[in-house]
Amino acid sequence: MTQVLGYAKYGAQGGDWGALITIQLAVEYPGDLAGIHLNAATVLPAGDAKITEEEQSWEWDADTFSQRESDYAHEQRNKPETVAFALADNPLGTAAWITEKLKVWSDSGDNIESAFSKDDILSNIMVYLVTDSAPTAVWIYRGAREDTLGAPARTKINVPTGYATFPREMTNLAPPRSALERSFTTRRCPKAAISQRSNSPNRLLPTCASFSGKCGPEPLLSAVQNLGWIVECGAHGWASGGQDG
Repeated sequence: MTQVLGYAKYGAQGGDWGALITIQLAVEYPGDLAGIHLNAATVLPAGDAKITEEEQSWEWDADTFSQRESDYAHEQRNKPETVAFALADNPLGTAAWITEKLKVWSDSGDNIESAFSKDDILSNIMVYLVTDSAPTAVWIYRGAREDTLGAPARTKINVPTGYATFPREMTNLAPPRSALERSFTTRRCPKAAISQRSNSPNRLLPTCASFSGKCGPEPLLSAVQNLGWIVECGAHGWASGGQDG
């Protein structure tokens, strides 16, 4: 963005893997960023600081959620090749593996098609089957564990930060305000720091554009990506990683 495209500053937006990447950009290149916008986040531990009852309740719920819903991540992180062979040789298994996560990660209740059409679901699955990339895709979990070994230690993010909460975001990636304010700086953009939005890229995009406008006049380049959906956001766009990072 700065060395090749020549922008003095830029903004980044992310959720899920994209949130991890966006946060790491703020850790390693804070001077290049006009701001970051997240719709999922990990936070710093409280340490010796006293935490609110809301945060205590969230920590319990997040731990319960992680124990119930993170088996796939542990398997892909610790035994990626086992999953890789199973997915490479079984289109139906690949479909089940992906569809189950779309169900859990969406605000769809008992009807997944209230969030995704059959065409959306099949298109997502076929990206992996047609390109034979399901086996290699699981390795990001193993790679993320090993790549972080030499990464700079994370401290409070000083880059202006906006955060949009989604009603059915994964619990462990949806911390309360107190934890967010301990981990990120929201002073320059208070109105955009916490906002309620439903599970829809059409509603995420305006929060990104609004937040970018609050963070200064620097040209910001990007596209917002969510499960293959890409849209240009004009002069105040945001570089974004969607659910697939």
